[in-house]
Amino acid sequence: MDAHSLQNSLNINTHEVLDSLPLATALFSPTGDILFTNQFFASSFDLSVEQMHLQNLAQFSEECFQVFSQNVLRFRQGLPVEPFEYQVFGRYYWVILKPNYSINGELQSVLLCSSDISNLMHKKIQFEASNLEFRRGNEKDHLTGLANRRAFDLKLKHYLHAMTQHEASELSLLLVDVDNFKKMNDLYGQSLGDNVLKALARTLSNVSPIEVSQHIYRVGGEEFAILLPNFSLQQGCEQAEIYRSAVEILGQHFRGQILHELSISVGVVSTREFMFAQSFYELANKALSCAKKGLKNCVYYTNHNGCYSYPKHQRCQKGECCI
Repeated sequence: MDAHSLQNSLNINTHEVLDSLPLATALFSPTGDILFTNQFFASSFDLSVEQMHLQNLAQFSEECFQVFSQNVLRFRQGLPVEPFEYQVFGRYYWVILKPNYSINGELQSVLLCSSDISNLMHKKIQFEASNLEFRRGNEKDHLTGLANRRAFDLKLKHYLHAMTQHEASELSLLLVDVDNFKKMNDLYGQSLGDNVLKALARTLSNVSPIEVSQHIYRVGGEEFAILLPNFSLQQGCEQAEIYRSAVEILGQHFRGQILHELSISVGVVSTREFMFAQSFYELANKALSCAKKGLKNCVYYTNHNGCYSYPKHQRCQKGECCI
């Protein structure tokens, strides 16, 4: 049955009912010819009812026609089409398609009803943007500008899960602690301590590889954590030594303001050495404890045999610190 025959079969009551619906409504032939449309539907194309009558949907929007044709195929296969959200001409619509079959099961027409949900979607988008901004604020350390402990915990959990799913190969974790920071705060005041932390955060970022610079976190007062995706234990120790040396150089900036040298101690652990046998964070903390209880201004790493200094690979003698 062609479009004109189908259109003629619609009685006056059907037209009146469809036209009175408070929704954008149109009736299509299976090939996309427009048998009926009300003004709400025509207005969404900036056209009049007369301009769309008995024309094919493809003339007004090839994209809409393709979506319509895909759903017609489902109807012809006897498959349902659930209501769906659709964006066209910069607006959002909630669309319902209803098939009409003949007695012998042949698809005769498709009724479309849609509601403009643009205002609702814009509010949803604004809400999601505000929520994202709020979460970013909640995951940021406002003194240094780095991500905070909450962000670190989430990212570490993400990486460890990815490794269990074989989506990541290896991960190294560095814990960094500013040596004698409490003494510095007590002697010179919190303002100087804050300046040291901000300068340290900048230094760690500046000497990090690009892929690491977004994975530096302030996890405590003077403690920082750095995640190194796809870094082996050896590579993690090498990067830790880069950080340690850079902070030594940074210390020259504070000469005259503090009497002792500015330095950091670093603990390193890798998933290649410990596949979640113990708390990954705790293992890095054990290495950091060895560094803090030793000479400070040094790097220690943890492996299956204990904690060792880097680059000398001397075993930590502080037995209570080691695994």
